[in-house]
Amino acid sequence: MAYTSLANIPADKWMALNTSVGGRLHADGVPFSRPCFTSYELNFSNETKCTARQRDYLSEAYRVDTFGSAMNPQWETCQATSQGCLMDWMNPANSDAFASPKICHQGSVSRYYIDVLSPSDVAAAFDFARVTGARIVIKNTGHDYKGRSYAPDSLSLWTHNLQQISYDPTFVPAQCTDTAMTPGLTVGAGVVFGKIYDYAEQNGITFVGGTDRTVGASGGWVQGGGHSLLSNTLGLGVDRALEFKIVTPNGDFLTVNACQNQDLFFALRGGGGGTFGVVMETTFRVEPRPISLRVAKITFPTTSDNWKAVIDIGVKNALKWSEEAWSGIMGSGMVLFTNPNLSLDEASASFQPFADFASSVNGTLVIEDSPTWLTFFNKYITGNPILSQPVGLPGTPASRLVPKRHFENTASQAALKDAILSGTLPAQFKQVLISCPVNYVPPTGATPEASDTSITEAWRSCLWSVVAGTFWNYATDAAGVQASYAKSTEAIRPLKELTPDGGAYSNEANVYEGDHTREFWGSNYPRLLSIKQKYDPEGLLDCWHCGT
Repeated sequence: MAYTSLANIPADKWMALNTSVGGRLHADGVPFSRPCFTSYELNFSNETKCTARQRDYLSEAYRVDTFGSAMNPQWETCQATSQGCLMDWMNPANSDAFASPKICHQGSVSRYYIDVLSPSDVAAAFDFARVTGARIVIKNTGHDYKGRSYAPDSLSLWTHNLQQISYDPTFVPAQCTDTAMTPGLTVGAGVVFGKIYDYAEQNGITFVGGTDRTVGASGGWVQGGGHSLLSNTLGLGVDRALEFKIVTPNGDFLTVNACQNQDLFFALRGGGGGTFGVVMETTFRVEPRPISLRVAKITFPTTSDNWKAVIDIGVKNALKWSEEAWSGIMGSGMVLFTNPNLSLDEASASFQPFADFASSVNGTLVIEDSPTWLTFFNKYITGNPILSQPVGLPGTPASRLVPKRHFENTASQAALKDAILSGTLPAQFKQVLISCPVNYVPPTGATPEASDTSITEAWRSCLWSVVAGTFWNYATDAAGVQASYAKSTEAIRPLKELTPDGGAYSNEANVYEGDHTREFWGSNYPRLLSIKQKYDPEGLLDCWHCGT
């Protein structure tokens, strides 16, 4: 689709759109750091707001409520020209980043956006785009490693204020009259994990979600797959989605589940966010009780030798640990595992290889019970600088799903360790995410439509997702940014070459992932493409690596 510059759309069209969405069309979308710049394309600096921006530049809790913010702020810039509006993340008060003659450019932040509160808002936006040729993007929290929520000269649909949440212990998807009742939690598109976890704790239930409080459950997380530290036994986000409410590009407001609009139900469970329509709410299957966890954690000095040791221990024990239902994160300076099945004594015995390693390098060890997911999350995840996703830093990850067979014998283990270490040792950021659904079994009586998801088949055979990444700063020029992307590509290249039977998690994948349709969706891609053509034949929704 050929897009029209928003500046060329007549004022009466904008006025009509604003009326149709109840006055919630905004024309003041600006980059997060704009208040600190004295030179801007439209407005001027604001000292009070600048102080707040500097104070909370690295705060996801602050950024999540700001429309013009991206958690990784290079996506606020124009990728083609590198024109943006960034501050120094190492020292946000550094005036060299924003003092004159530095100019704050609009970049990829949408100047026009709709504060979406109803399906009719979305339908009006699609009609507007169809008539005027305006480009549409969808934004919620700003968590987006691939920049799919941003585009220069675009109209943004901001779903952040869809904050409804409710629990039905006897939920039945609409028109699924023969389906057993299931405990279901329904959340609006703007509801983030932190709010869900607090609500679940208050209601004595467990929600299977991610490790960042400000990620939205209904957006790219579930629509891209959605892994969790509970996924080993309880499945991915796509396995737990029971129903979606979505506005498609033709303006229809549809209920989507295993009994109606089954093609969209398949597509929304793994086909990628921002592609098939705007999801207004999602209902997830929840566990109707608190789930207690055995938690095992070590910390250790961050050295190359220690990272090699962690990978060695992890690879040697991966099969055993996955069968025992361990999930976890192995990072620079910390390993954190959780287990819902083993007793504390069994967990201690199982985790002994890492306990011995920690002792040998003067590290620390904790093994204990945690009565609920939220108790664990608040103690071990919230505010943890090693495990939390970096915020306020321009940066790019690359990742690889590693199939089980690469852990099965001494020779394959040695090759795997070499591939991981040769790529990740030089990387600025590295993690191993142990969150594949190894022991997940669909609910008894689940129909093929209920179990059929569109993620790559590699998710069903993997044990690990290895992630590596690179960061840069405000003064990095276009060539330097390109070099950083190349470093992330190189960090995962040895592992990708070793695992042609693997794949990649679309939400954490290389921006320049080669053959991305195969890596993200495997044999599901042709079916996804036909669904895309059915529901969005005009291509009103288009973004990077979104399947088209």
